[in-house]
Amino acid sequence: MTPPAPSEALARIRAMVGRLVASERRVAEVVLADPERVLGWSVADVAEAASTSTATVVRACQRFGFTGFPQLRMVLARELPGIAAAPDRTTVAGIFATAIESLRLSADMVDQRQVDRAVMALASARRRLFVGTGASAAPVQDAALRFICSGWPTEAPADGVTQSLTARLLSADDVCLAVSHSGANQPTLDTVAAAREAGATTIGISSYPDSALARLVDIPLIAGLVTGSDGVDVVTGRISHLLLLHALQVSVAGTDPAATSVAQGKVLGVLKGIAAESPRDERSSWTL
Repeated sequence: MTPPAPSEALARIRAMVGRLVASERRVAEVVLADPERVLGWSVADVAEAASTSTATVVRACQRFGFTGFPQLRMVLARELPGIAAAPDRTTVAGIFATAIESLRLSADMVDQRQVDRAVMALASARRRLFVGTGASAAPVQDAALRFICSGWPTEAPADGVTQSLTARLLSADDVCLAVSHSGANQPTLDTVAAAREAGATTIGISSYPDSALARLVDIPLIAGLVTGSDGVDVVTGRISHLLLLHALQVSVAGTDPAATSVAQGKVLGVLKGIAAESPRDERSSWTL
């Protein structure tokens, strides 16, 4: 097993806390509380501090991406000197550095098995309904357009009332995909609940694994780390959701390349027609 790079170890553990069972979470909290002290401890010392067994400590270390406690200590020993040099989250360069690191870690945390389930559901659906409100509305609209332009008709009503009404008219042959950073947006939760009641398969994208949305849907997709107290996590969470939606669209399109190619050809023809009718100085890329 390849361990996380030295600069990632503590951030990875911190990001996983919300996804661990109680005993493993205590191990993570012990390590995060005083990593320098943990360097001098045995696995039994960590187990005692976390009020758990040595087997649980080993299992927790494996969940973090290490072969066991010795490898965790080795990586921490290399990482600790760099802790003080963490990016300044108040500067442009620091914010970008933090965002890049968060996106990389977020990608590692996505459950590919759940993604595969979502792709199968979306590809086989008779109707696809995408919903999201507030800051999640734009990613949903963008994703729906990309699905449409690759030959997979998708509905994405802009207002919450229409979303809710549409959800109630779904069936067991349909899919409702919802996006919410917090996973606690009540209008979105109500729409998903209506879709479930109608028999549709539900997919939820959120940054919180224990959110109400993640618990409500059939297929939860978690992306976007929540590790700090400023707005960087929220922004990178939105970007993570956009990227995950794009990955779903590309994967679904890949299930029927021929049909996708035909649809994209038609879209390209429309865009070329628009470009030809526009003044030369107004033409830009004309891409989606």
